[in-house]
Amino acid sequence: MPWSKHMRERWGSANPFWYVDMAQEVSDEGIDLVSHSEIFANTIDAHRMLEFAYEHGGSAIQHQLSEELLRGYYSERQDITRHDVLLDAVARCGLDRTAAQAVLQDRAGRREMHTRCHEIATQYRVRGVPHFVINGRYSLSGAQPPAQFVRAIMHCAR
Repeated sequence: MPWSKHMRERWGSANPFWYVDMAQEVSDEGIDLVSHSEIFANTIDAHRMLEFAYEHGGSAIQHQLSEELLRGYYSERQDITRHDVLLDAVARCGLDRTAAQAVLQDRAGRREMHTRCHEIATQYRVRGVPHFVINGRYSLSGAQPPAQFVRAIMHCAR
């Protein structure tokens, strides 16, 4: 579904207030957020690749892949629903493209990820992305200023 259609149906505007706020937040951090991609992406396969990155490279590689995918989607208008786009990002992170492709081709694995995402979304009342759960105790939805993350982490540390 085109982004603008999805946004109008869900929020009543192609550029709702929260999107404008998010664009300003990321701009303040030096990230160029294009107005939007033409595709409102289903990120199940991107999440599968992030899990793959963690399993095969650890949290640093997972973070690197996350940055690749977010920059690609939000700043370069890449279609992260396409397997070739995901596999190119995986390869740029130094991971085995062939092994990642096998993961993407596993339909049962896709269903399992969908089920896990649904369970987590229900448990933490996720209604949008990005959504952050800190230490299983604190939930933040949407783009947040760094100070909000500091408060959440301090809250969880108590």
